[in-house]
Amino acid sequence: MADRSRYQSNPSAQMHIDAAAGQTIDTLLAAIEIDAKRLVPVDTGELRSEISTEKDTETSGRLIADTDYATYVELGTSRAPAQPFMRPAVYRQRSV
Repeated sequence: MADRSRYQSNPSAQMHIDAAAGQTIDTLLAAIEIDAKRLVPVDTGELRSEISTEKDTETSGRLIADTDYATYVELGTSRAPAQPFMRPAVYRQRSV
C-alpha cells in the first residue's frame, strides 16, 4: 500500500500561489494607506503626506508614517488624547 501522507511540492503551483498572494498584499496595502490618510487628523498636512506603504517581500509589507510625532498622534500623550488612524485603517481591512 502506498504511503499517502507524503506531500510533493509543485513549483509551478507555488509560483501561482505566491503571485496571487502578492497581488492580494498589494491591494490590501493600498486600501490601508487610503484609509489611514482619510482617518489621520490634519493640522498642517505633513503627517498625511508622510503616510505610505512598502512591500518587504512578495507576501509582506508595512504601513509607514514617517514623522517624529506619528506615534504621539496614534497613541496620545499625557497632554493630548490619542487620535488613532493607523490601527483603525488596518482593522477595517481585517476581513480580506
